[in-house]
Amino acid sequence: MRQRIFNIGGGEEVSLIQLLRTIEEVVGKRAHVEYAPARRFDAPRIVLDTRLAQQELGWQPKVSLADGLVQTWKWMAATI
Repeated sequence: MRQRIFNIGGGEEVSLIQLLRTIEEVVGKRAHVEYAPARRFDAPRIVLDTRLAQQELGWQPKVSLADGLVQTWKWMAATI
């Protein structure tokens, strides 16, 4: 059996700042953020290409990032 690696994502680029702001909205709290210069090995951008998962698995995202974060936060609040 051949093993495959698939990228799974929402199909759109989201910056760390956008992600942080969305999490803050979901959680209802502001994060304390300390900015530092990028390190030599930090990638300036990462965007997952999900085409292989779509082609070979018939997979596509069904939940938006914001909705997924809301669902995750609700689960965490009820579980932890």
